[in-house]
Amino acid sequence: MTSALLRLAAPVLRSSVLVLALGVPMWHTAPAQAQIALPSMGDGADLTTSEERRLGDRIIRSLYRDPDYIDDPQLHAYVMGIWQPLVQASKARGDLSAELQERFAWQVLLGRDKSINAFALPGGYLGVHLGLIGAVSSSDELATVMAHELTLVTQLHIARMFGEEKKNLKGP
Repeated sequence: MTSALLRLAAPVLRSSVLVLALGVPMWHTAPAQAQIALPSMGDGADLTTSEERRLGDRIIRSLYRDPDYIDDPQLHAYVMGIWQPLVQASKARGDLSAELQERFAWQVLLGRDKSINAFALPGGYLGVHLGLIGAVSSSDELATVMAHELTLVTQLHIARMFGEEKKNLKGP
């Protein structure tokens, strides 16, 4: 990401960037048949789903204009082929509310950056750096990282983070 884009997305990226220096450890993966119930992390009421989507739309429009954006249909199809089943599985498990499913974009943006990185953006957008795609040894490893970012979205991590920032700005 360029420095201008980092400034734009800094509040979101600060707590949602996942950097894997040595690949994905085995403890990040669970057997396919395992059902893990995610704890509720709050309702994210400080930012509505509509507000979060509008914010994500503004950020993603900027990112699409960035020279580091990759517009490669084959690579995008590969990554979306991993992302879409994750979103559907989240829906099937009940982790993805009907409101989020309907209102969020569920799209992936690819960046030319060589760092090993992926990040969730507001509104159901996901960013994946080319360095991550090159570093993983299988699509399952990439899916593990993308699933982590999906969980940040379904658990309303971004909305809660904005709520915390708002509280911190108000002070005690």
